[in-house]
Amino acid sequence: MMNILRTGLPVTAHVERKIIDKEVRGTQVLDLQVSFKNLRDTLVVVPFVIHDSQPALQRYEVGEFIKMKVDPELKEPVMLAEDLDLNKKQVMQGHFLSFLGLIAFCVLYLIFSYWLQNGGTGWRFLHFWHPWVTIPFWGLVLGWVLLVIPLGEYYGGLTPGAQKDAALIFNGLFAKGAILEADNTGLTINDQPQIKFTLEYMDQSGELHIVRLKKIVRLINLHRLGQETINILYDPDEPNNVLLGDDYKPKNTIEDWI
Repeated sequence: MMNILRTGLPVTAHVERKIIDKEVRGTQVLDLQVSFKNLRDTLVVVPFVIHDSQPALQRYEVGEFIKMKVDPELKEPVMLAEDLDLNKKQVMQGHFLSFLGLIAFCVLYLIFSYWLQNGGTGWRFLHFWHPWVTIPFWGLVLGWVLLVIPLGEYYGGLTPGAQKDAALIFNGLFAKGAILEADNTGLTINDQPQIKFTLEYMDQSGELHIVRLKKIVRLINLHRLGQETINILYDPDEPNNVLLGDDYKPKNTIEDWI
């Protein structure tokens, strides 16, 4: 995260929507929708979660602009606000104490195991599957739970869906895809059907492509399947790499708002 803030590519994002998701100890968790020009100079819109520790400043109101930095390699968390303060003492102290707690647990459990289980055999009571031998593994698991998840939740970033589509969001171009076929695959996730699309679109050089992709479609959006065309995002370097782009296309496209 510090590397992104130091060397990331500058991007100016425009706040399109703001919802206060929750407030914890004076910090508001904001569910934003921001639009910006991606690395191909294409205007896109993405859902973005940000933790505002100074809500009185009203930095993230609808219509405001946010200076952000983007990781050129698009590694998670991909994009961060320039004014993000990573030196949160309470957070660092909490993780440091958790780390000390893990160390103390390891030492105390070893002493307890030796006293209770050695049976006069000394250190030979330790075997490959003994819990103390597997402590490094559990330390990694607990470390991930204690460090990665709270940091991600604390500092915010792209939502999981946008994170998954980050490569095309930040490198893609929009095009109109003609729906040639839309078939139900029979698979459902949370009662939402998966649809297999066959699309035809023309790229920026005028070349036609036929692509196939599968997408979970929300029931409220099934009526769109009757349309003849649909917005897509495609990778100019790999034209067969596409995704449905309605979720990332601004409703009111402004060609040059910066």
